[in-house]
Amino acid sequence: MRLLLPLIFASTLCVTVAAGSEGLAPGTHKALKAGAGTWGCFIPKAYADRPDERFPVLYISSPGGHPGFNSLEPWAERRGVILISVDDSQNGPSEPIIAAQDAVLAESDKVLRLHSCLRYATGQSGAGAASSMFVNRYPDRFAGVMVQVHSAGPPPKHVAVVYVGGREDTTHPWSAVKGGFETAKSSGCPARLVDDPGTHDSAVHFGERAA
Repeated sequence: MRLLLPLIFASTLCVTVAAGSEGLAPGTHKALKAGAGTWGCFIPKAYADRPDERFPVLYISSPGGHPGFNSLEPWAERRGVILISVDDSQNGPSEPIIAAQDAVLAESDKVLRLHSCLRYATGQSGAGAASSMFVNRYPDRFAGVMVQVHSAGPPPKHVAVVYVGGREDTTHPWSAVKGGFETAKSSGCPARLVDDPGTHDSAVHFGERAA
């Protein structure tokens, strides 16, 4: 995952914690309750092998909600990263997005051994903006964000950010994404711009495409 590695460069750094009660086992879990909505997670096998450690996590959002894991499971297994889907974050008013994010954050912290600050977020288009908002609302708990085909931001200075822009994107033009990158870079963020030849739908880097 070359594009995600700048964000999760420290994903193998897990802190040792006192062993506690285990909520979820390695594998895929869907339709877990969080407030009025749901969330899902993919837990790598290393989670069971290293029971005294907290693990880095990637929160995934989608413009239409229920993002799944975007074929990132093999990468997460290799890197020892937990994937979390924020099911009820979708394009629309900010209040339901915030409610969904807060509920998933609180519930996942209850049942998973998550690292206190090695947390990352990603999404496409409006979900990229939602991911940026998530990080900005919890600046002490996130280390990176990947904003795909959107220019939202910038994040706090200590947060690494990758912007993905499509040259043929007529929905959120490449020039706007480049502007978001330049703003983040000038503000002091560790920032990277991915210049993709694709459209708003194809210039998205998930799964093995992000490898």
